[in-house]
Amino acid sequence: MKRIQCEDGTFVLDGNQVRYELPVSKVSIHSYEEYSEAVPTVDCAVPFTFESDMQEGVFRIFFEIDPGYMPLEKFRLSSTVSDIILDLLFLGQYFERQPHIYTFYQPINIMIGPSSDVKVLFRGVHGLFPERKPDVILESVKQLIFYLLTDNVSFGEIKRMGKEVWTKIHPAYSHIGKKLSRATTWSELEHIDFTSHTPIVEQKQSKKQWSFSLPKPKRDVSTPLLAPKGNSRKKIGFRPKWIAISLGVLALLTPYLLPDQKINHADPVSKQQQQADLLQNGIRLAAMGKYEEAVKMLKQLNFSALSPENKNVVLYTYVNAGQIQKALDLDPTYADSVVQYLVEKDQLKKLLSIKSNSVTIQFEQAAYTRKYKTVLQLYQQVPIDLRRGKVVIRAFVNQGRHQEAMEFAKNTKQEKIITYAKTKTGLN
Repeated sequence: MKRIQCEDGTFVLDGNQVRYELPVSKVSIHSYEEYSEAVPTVDCAVPFTFESDMQEGVFRIFFEIDPGYMPLEKFRLSSTVSDIILDLLFLGQYFERQPHIYTFYQPINIMIGPSSDVKVLFRGVHGLFPERKPDVILESVKQLIFYLLTDNVSFGEIKRMGKEVWTKIHPAYSHIGKKLSRATTWSELEHIDFTSHTPIVEQKQSKKQWSFSLPKPKRDVSTPLLAPKGNSRKKIGFRPKWIAISLGVLALLTPYLLPDQKINHADPVSKQQQQADLLQNGIRLAAMGKYEEAVKMLKQLNFSALSPENKNVVLYTYVNAGQIQKALDLDPTYADSVVQYLVEKDQLKKLLSIKSNSVTIQFEQAAYTRKYKTVLQLYQQVPIDLRRGKVVIRAFVNQGRHQEAMEFAKNTKQEKIITYAKTKTGLN
């Protein structure tokens, strides 16, 4: 069991349970109905129950944390930092709009879901819970952002350092440290490109501050895609792990999978045999991870004459060799697969250098550069999953079109997108 002091109370971490304890004397709440009447129907807090132990003089709040949610500290310098920061910015603005409720802007009180969505544990009500000095919410959120972008710096130290905390930011994000420190409005924070950073060579192993046995978050790959109306184009799913296995298998079986060819034995090496050898050698090199060498072989092939499976292998190899533009030039319909690959590699920034008439590429470029008007012009032409759904909702909210954001979310019929829209708009 671990106890962490926070404001007037204490967080108690007991195995896979978390609760917040306050002295009964500091609480003026008598029933859940009294509490629920004081808060909005929709918010970004974890559900909870509570009890008053008059004998011990303790008021306990028991948090009902969904599987897959983990504390903020587990995500420092993670590949999903930019998504988490965007949600933190919305969280801060959400609480600024709420006159009757407040929360704690401390890592112990922030939970991150499988889709990088942010929820708070404690959410107090003025008049029912202990009164406290009002937060400067924007500065509090900035401290949480610095916490995510630093390594071996405690949150207490971040608060004590004030504006000088930018000097402690991880080298991968050093180029935005001063800009983050100087930001004084939500708009300035939203215009900082948190996705742009130099590679973090060593994966940070965070020190375990306390025990909290919730399942490790997994990327949601099961969310169905919402196919745009009138689009009958078949989408080829892109699964790098599957392709990697297939490369090894194909390296062994290619000679048997190639179509029967009439080879002129009078010619020492026929053109057909040359193509077969190039393909087999290219696949073998790709299976070994030697993509640049593989490309030298595969670029000599007659791409249009290849089978669909072999075309996919060639395109996959070009992408892994960093030649995304070449892959799209060969097959413009490969755009969806390219995007999925870059999402999984956290390298969407590479799309900015791509020239393509693909709506998918143009949508992702607009989303990355936060050109929200363009996002809203294109979103109906691309399949919508959870990640894209959140982008579209942010675009609507940025343009002040909250009702349209809710209508869009409901039309997807995807519960996570609908919940996200409710949180960001404050609507039902």
